[in-house]
Amino acid sequence: MSKFTEEKLEKAIIALLEQRGFPNTPGGQLQRAPTEVLIKDDLRRFLAGRYAEDKITPAEIEAVITELERLPTTGFNQSSQSIH
Repeated sequence: MSKFTEEKLEKAIIALLEQRGFPNTPGGQLQRAPTEVLIKDDLRRFLAGRYAEDKITPAEIEAVITELERLPTTGFNQSSQSIH
């Protein structure tokens, strides 16, 4: 049995998202600094739309982004648990 790696997990998630109609854009094609992990404008739009009925404020959206940016960059599993 082969080891399940982060790379295999990433490929499996990308395939699943593509099956559901979400396009995959390789990171090198995105307009952002190579060190930027979050696509902040997309996240802002998503949060504003998803939580519009709850009347989410721009300040709350920025707080979410700030919280995500503060997560450690090491320890994939720990960061994933914190996000969820």
